[in-house]
Amino acid sequence: MDRKATKALFESSGKTDFERGNNLGKRIVEGIKNKKIREADISIRMLHEEVTTSAFPIILGQVLFYMFLKAYQEAPGIGDKLTTLYTSKVTDEKMPIAEGKSTIREVKESEPYPHTGMITERYVELSSAKRGEILDITEETIMEDRTGLIMRAAQQYGKWLKADKEVNILSTIQDLTGYKAWYPAGSQAALYSTGTTAPHFCSNQITNALANYTDLDAAYKLMGNMFHTSDKKVPIIVRPKYLLVPVALETTAKRLIKNSVNPGFANNEVNPFANMSEVLSSPHLDVNSTINWFWGDFQEQFLWKEVIPLQIIQRPPNTGDDYERDVKYSYKFRYKGGCGAIDHRQVIKSTGAA
Repeated sequence: MDRKATKALFESSGKTDFERGNNLGKRIVEGIKNKKIREADISIRMLHEEVTTSAFPIILGQVLFYMFLKAYQEAPGIGDKLTTLYTSKVTDEKMPIAEGKSTIREVKESEPYPHTGMITERYVELSSAKRGEILDITEETIMEDRTGLIMRAAQQYGKWLKADKEVNILSTIQDLTGYKAWYPAGSQAALYSTGTTAPHFCSNQITNALANYTDLDAAYKLMGNMFHTSDKKVPIIVRPKYLLVPVALETTAKRLIKNSVNPGFANNEVNPFANMSEVLSSPHLDVNSTINWFWGDFQEQFLWKEVIPLQIIQRPPNTGDDYERDVKYSYKFRYKGGCGAIDHRQVIKSTGAA
């Protein structure tokens, strides 16, 4: 970026320092997106010298947030596919869900409609937590023009926060200690069980090892035993969108789902589960178990509660860090959210034991 051109562009970008800084920051980011400005062409020292003191952190903040968000979006992860986004302003809240015995029946002319009976109050406690870190930019960082180091730090924060969110979601789906998030009738309970009485009036767990189509068939048949109500009169149609497996089972899972014939069976027997689901894998499963696998409609069962979306916040000027540690600018990278389960009937877990 040319000094004179940068200074002229800054001065023509608005009437106030805030407007000029905000508009120039947007132009630099657009230039990077459109490949008209290379990241290597950006110099924080030059910007610091050619724009005003109050505009500089605004410009740098926009560039850093772009780098941060781009790295976050490009980082590998499957958590967003497995959850439904739920926005909230509350750190901890209860989401009521009603379950009961259905009394829906034919109503003849002039007859009274039946009243719903035995409603059981159930709620899910959806929690959230703030997660983040602060990037300090010292006087030496600016004077020695460590632009590349700052850009890389912003990108690393994006990758770290994405990985942090993945841990939260995948641990909740597995119902691991510290991430248990199912609260039927006001008490925390295990999310997966072979039981068919309260709170699990529908079993959602099997013990089949993922080896051939018969193991998928066992889970599929269990999906057919899911009901809206505890009297089991109205079935739920579960759509098994995703087959979630540890990396150790990914090859097996893809062979079972992508082949049109059954692997290992004679006479080219047709595979009834061919292309029924998308296979997803994550090492976050392997660190807990290399044989557990999950199948179902995860977005119907799991929410990602977002209280504060991804943010970058600039430290106010004239704080003690400036004098005590020569920290000229600081940027806080953060989010606030959490994963929770709102049902137990949309995802089947197999412990892979047999």
